[in-house]
Amino acid sequence: VPAGSLRARAAARRAARAARREAPLGPRMGKVLREHRKVFTSLGVAVLLVGAVRGARQTVIPLWGEHVGLDPATISLIFGLAGGVDMLLFYPAGKVMDRLGRLWIGVPSMLVLGASMVLLPLTDTVAAVSVVAALMGLGNGMSSGILMTLGSDVAPASGRAQFLGMWRVLQDSGGALGPLVVSAGAALGSLAAGIWVTGALGAAAAGALARWVPRWSVHANRSTRREAGLLP
Repeated sequence: VPAGSLRARAAARRAARAARREAPLGPRMGKVLREHRKVFTSLGVAVLLVGAVRGARQTVIPLWGEHVGLDPATISLIFGLAGGVDMLLFYPAGKVMDRLGRLWIGVPSMLVLGASMVLLPLTDTVAAVSVVAALMGLGNGMSSGILMTLGSDVAPASGRAQFLGMWRVLQDSGGALGPLVVSAGAALGSLAAGIWVTGALGAAAAGALARWVPRWSVHANRSTRREAGLLP
């Protein structure tokens, strides 16, 4: 290989590395938070509430099963039943979100989850706990993927990574808040009260979604884009 060619290649590599170093890294997190604070303080609250209700779902079934005296093997089977119902709805929920809009999944799922939380402390038999657990799985399965889908819908083109990072923080904070509410109720002497509070959070999440979720998304299919007036 001619020496001139080698020198040219080396110079090109150095230029490419310099260009990468000088390329803009995107807006800082503080700027993204300031520019989109309205979204974070409105739809972000809904995300926090949804995360709390969904996070509580993973703890209330084992805790209540133990509370009413069910053995660990039975509790595991009931939890597995709820998980099975949950998984059955992954694909249908996504289709409905794209064909009809996010609200058709978000609001009903939170109402079903909230109602199942309210009903759980009223159960004391294997059959009753199983039915409510299946209802809980139904509500959670309906909401599969909705939080990150909403995040993708509203994320800006500039600072998208930072925006979605903060969105994930809200989602995970909600997921930590739900079990904390349940455990606080148990620590204060009433596991049922803690579960009922999470049921109330489900109703609040449904209201927040109804208030702040965009009616149509440009990322859904042609039908929803046409309804939004983005297609002829």
